[in-house]
Amino acid sequence: FADLFLVVAKEDRESAIDNFLRSEIQTPRTSVQTLQKLTEEVNQEYLEAFGVLAPSIIIVAIAFALVIAIANWVAYSRRLVEFGILYAIGYSRKYLIRRSTMETTTLAFLSWGLGIGISWLILFILNVILFVPRGQNLPIFLLGALGLTIPLPVSVIGFTFLSIRGIISQLDPITIVERGELSQEMNQKRDMTSSKSLPKPLASITFYRRHKRRALLLISVMSMMIVSVMLIVFVFDISHKAKEPALGFLSKVSWVRSHTPGEGVDPGIVAQIRTHPAVARVIYVAPRFHMLGVRIPPFTETEGSPFGVYAEDMAYLIEMYGLKLKEGQLPRPYTNEMVIPETIAQNRGLKIGDVIGDPDQPTFPGANALPTEFVISGIFAKSEMLINENWWGFISLEFLESHEAFGVANALSLFVAPKPGQKDILDDWMENELISKEFVQIGTFRQAVARHQEDLAEFMLVMALVVGSVAFVAAIALAGLSYIFISQRQAEFGVLHALGYDRLYLVVRVVGETAFTIMAAWGLSAIIGLIGMLYIRFGVFNPLGLTFNIFNITPWLYTLPIPLAVLTVTAGTTVRSLSRLDPVSIIEKR
Repeated sequence: FADLFLVVAKEDRESAIDNFLRSEIQTPRTSVQTLQKLTEEVNQEYLEAFGVLAPSIIIVAIAFALVIAIANWVAYSRRLVEFGILYAIGYSRKYLIRRSTMETTTLAFLSWGLGIGISWLILFILNVILFVPRGQNLPIFLLGALGLTIPLPVSVIGFTFLSIRGIISQLDPITIVERGELSQEMNQKRDMTSSKSLPKPLASITFYRRHKRRALLLISVMSMMIVSVMLIVFVFDISHKAKEPALGFLSKVSWVRSHTPGEGVDPGIVAQIRTHPAVARVIYVAPRFHMLGVRIPPFTETEGSPFGVYAEDMAYLIEMYGLKLKEGQLPRPYTNEMVIPETIAQNRGLKIGDVIGDPDQPTFPGANALPTEFVISGIFAKSEMLINENWWGFISLEFLESHEAFGVANALSLFVAPKPGQKDILDDWMENELISKEFVQIGTFRQAVARHQEDLAEFMLVMALVVGSVAFVAAIALAGLSYIFISQRQAEFGVLHALGYDRLYLVVRVVGETAFTIMAAWGLSAIIGLIGMLYIRFGVFNPLGLTFNIFNITPWLYTLPIPLAVLTVTAGTTVRSLSRLDPVSIIEKR
């Protein structure tokens, strides 16, 4: 085992020591860790996380910006008389565009500042309640997090500027002042009177055939929100599940090791394990050296190093797991040869004859230096079924014991192979009886899977909070848009109510139209999501020897809060609007 040293710098000489260690001492054979280096690594992880989150954040920002831009467009369309008068008395179009854009800019950044302040307040409360009592004082004011929020106000301002410029560029002050009404509304009325009669005029699809732009807007916005949530959950879900084959070696054996690093299992405990009626074989295994790791997008890596076992035990494990050589040969005793799984070979671009551990010529970027080099002599073929993947790899334990640099003679762990059909009985005994032994650590397949699922559940809980927040904000934004659209349809609702359609029917009709929009948005999202999944699988994962199930429904379940929230708020908004409906006054005004 390598020696470790702490280097204490003189006062005000920390930077000089940092530069000296990293430039003069750090080599492929010598590892150096400094505060500056750790800071750079953390910043790199932030950048990688930002690269993964940025696309979804941008999509959500664009969706919200579209909603706000349309609301602004409606609001500014109602101010055409004001703009026409200002233009008629001498104010230029550029001034009117600049003035309106500055109004939106001021509101956007005031809202942005308010949102940041509320976020910091929530984080402060969580820090005081949860983290500080546990000895963790987390930073709250992170500049990197602020950068993730910038796209939203910028998008709102950009879309608003384009819509305002489009309105004011066609400004005709004489017509506006004379008519006192929107020319767009007049055109729309003419289009409605000249349109052909359609079958089932009150059907949801008929309504959207008459209002194609509105349908396109709602479907596009909701699709962007659904896709952004689905993809971010999907990427992290498959990244986490891609680690599961690393646990596959425990599917048929259990692991026993000492709690103390560098020490083997107590001989008395070994004898007790051997005499258990469910045990078929006890296999000595060397500590797992960090030789190989599996890269999992977007920025995860998991252990994939081979196990050091004796030649007879190697043959036993190969037969037990049904491992087959794709090419090459098994490691011979007392040689520095290794056999690795096809997944790792493809993941790291390795082939027969490649050398692992050479500090001067790393086989792949980031490869660790080892006390001696190892040569890849064989590659195990992938399992035909993903569920049976186990990433088994082997090196000669005889060679490790004969090489003094590894020092494994007194630090061996155990693989315990059960008799046929006795795996659960053996694991029960180990988890209930053997775990009580002092200085012994055990590992069973169900324990490893349970820990893995707990980690995944914690992550999914965080994602649920994120999705819930997105759904809440999406519901507010789309509810505002829905309220605008409903308010523009008061005449339609008044006529229908006067013809005998009650308020409940009108509410159901609007909810049905929203449901139709949601179904269309989900269909479009499914197409976009499938294209994204296929690209990730065949363009990113397959070249790294990894795969996943593209029919995984978990990411789609996390998109449910968005349409449910939209439906709920739309129904509530419609009920509130129609509760004050007076068809007589509406018809008289027409």
